[in-house]
Amino acid sequence: MHKTTAIPAVQARATGALSSARRRLALPYFAIFTAVATYSLIVLGGTVRATNSGTACPDWPLCYGDVVPRMEYHVMIEWSHRLVASIVGFMILGLAVWAWRSYRGNMLVAGIAGVWAAHLMFAEPVLQVSLKARDGLSQGFAEAVATFGLVATILGSLRFRAEATPMLVGLY
Repeated sequence: MHKTTAIPAVQARATGALSSARRRLALPYFAIFTAVATYSLIVLGGTVRATNSGTACPDWPLCYGDVVPRMEYHVMIEWSHRLVASIVGFMILGLAVWAWRSYRGNMLVAGIAGVWAAHLMFAEPVLQVSLKARDGLSQGFAEAVATFGLVATILGSLRFRAEATPMLVGLY
């Protein structure tokens, strides 16, 4: 009896191919979850702005020298925004690594190049940390459109033509 007559599903499970396929199928769901979390962060940022809580924590990354500060109204709103931003940041990083490992293409390079190109188009520094408080309904709307537009571009390209994803992300 030859070893090649084994059941394909058992062979796939033994080699790890089945789990890789499952991970690839779960990626769009995690991308949607990350987009929803990002939108929630944008809403929470609007709450920080609307309640004038943006200066409640005078130092960064700590707040009044503590990791978990005293929970007063404005401090709680600002600190929760920082906490959610940290979680969403790791989710986005995890999504980028997961997508890159799943497709092994130039998606990460194209994404970074697209961000840098956008910065250069608007005469912004390629690498920057903003300390400017942005506000207004138009700012929140622009962030929501940009976030969901990018996620829709990624999910659409993964669904219909995965090999074109890096190019489409860069073009977006």
